[in-house]
Amino acid sequence: MKFISFKQLSLPGIFSLLLTCFTLSILFVSAVEATDYAQEIMEKADSFYGEEMKFTFRIEDYEDGEQVRYYLFEGYTRGVDKYLLVANEPAVMRGVVHMRIGDTIYNYLRRIDRMHQRSAKENFQNSVFSQEDVLNVQLANFYFVKGYEELAEEGQTLYVLDLEARSQEVAYNRIKSYIDTETFYPVRREYFSFAGDLIKELVVEDIRVEDGMLALYEFTMYDTLRKGYYSRVTMKDFNYEKDIPDTYFTRSFMKMIAR
Repeated sequence: MKFISFKQLSLPGIFSLLLTCFTLSILFVSAVEATDYAQEIMEKADSFYGEEMKFTFRIEDYEDGEQVRYYLFEGYTRGVDKYLLVANEPAVMRGVVHMRIGDTIYNYLRRIDRMHQRSAKENFQNSVFSQEDVLNVQLANFYFVKGYEELAEEGQTLYVLDLEARSQEVAYNRIKSYIDTETFYPVRREYFSFAGDLIKELVVEDIRVEDGMLALYEFTMYDTLRKGYYSRVTMKDFNYEKDIPDTYFTRSFMKMIAR
């Protein structure tokens, strides 16, 4: 490879080289700033969940557009990586407890006194949701922002974040997250498999915030590969005053709280 020294360059050549370097540095800084801003958007969109809360969590499963089953859980979260769901209804579900701590997911069945470790990719019960979809409050835990754009749609301006998996252990390879530019509330999401296929779409039906705290959250996950198959979640009855210690998020507590 032949190198050219500054002495071999004319003044216009030196000026052109410096201008090119300056332009590339500006583009690099702009790209970094854009990525940082997109990361900030995702964190704001995640932040409407409380840091510590008790709530009810209801899932309804639909097949061919007809409701076929439901589950009612009592939920607890602490921080960004601790999540606990205790089954209340139907009666056959009593004694079932789900828990996530960091990257580890557990499922306990009191009836047979069996503790299982689950993959984030597995379905949650028989719903369209994955374990990760349910037992997680922040996308930033498992995905990083690859890029973003702004989109005008039906009189609404949205941020569209292109999220990429942090590891092969998460449920999806990519997620496109559509976020309201004014409220930073999620509007919908598109989920892609590691093969690159669009496999699910989440649509937010309702978000209500009272005194700056989440009061109601309703959303539906559609199976894009099976028409008429979807699962709908309603989160409500939020309690932000209850003390939720770290001891709630242990396998011994799962066994104790299983009804």
